[in-house]
Amino acid sequence: METDSNQICLCPFEGIIPTISKKWAIFIISIIGHYGILRFKDLMFSLASINPKSLTDLLKKLQK
Repeated sequence: METDSNQICLCPFEGIIPTISKKWAIFIISIIGHYGILRFKDLMFSLASINPKSLTDLLKKLQK
């Protein structure tokens, strides 16, 4: 993978670290890993204090 400075990046986690370091990301990954497929409403219930927009945005980033 090339960076803006035309150097080759040997780090396989370059694009992953910023995404999984978000506040709820690891918790969401853990819940989905434990339960498998979940509906949005069930995931919201499991995370109790996250707002729907934050969850939607983070799920889109994790999906990419």
